Amino acid sequence: MIEIRFKPTGHTFTLPDEEAIRIVKEDRGNYQVVKGKIPEEKKPKETKSVQELVVKEEKTKETQKLMEEKYIEILYNIPMGFELTAGMTTNYQQLKTIYQQRRHHRLPDWQMICDWIETLPRFMELTQKENNND
Repeated sequence: MIEIRFKPTGHTFTLPDEEAIRIVKEDRGNYQVVKGKIPEEKKPKETKSVQELVVKEEKTKETQKLMEEKYIEILYNIPMGFELTAGMTTNYQQLKTIYQQRRHHRLPDWQMICDWIETLPRFMELTQKENNND
């Protein structure tokens, strides 16, 4: 028999081993073992060769790239003929903030906007910090 305590209410229960083990393993931190011990599951160590690890890493990279492509595809999955346009009036200070926040954004649209911002007259000169070698 194992004694467990339900933390939110403070109630203590004495249960058969199998039942207590099941409850504690399915638990999300609400139960504490008071008396007795829950046996730990021992997982066999996995031994993998370097080649298996390299293949797994390559599959992970491929999966990550595929997920990124699917994300963009789902994001842009809008009805044909639907076009979203926007106009805005801004200044160099706001463009500097947009540029700093969105330069490495995952959506290619923001990267295109940042590329356009870089082409503005004197943008880089007006918005970059000066190097003082004093």
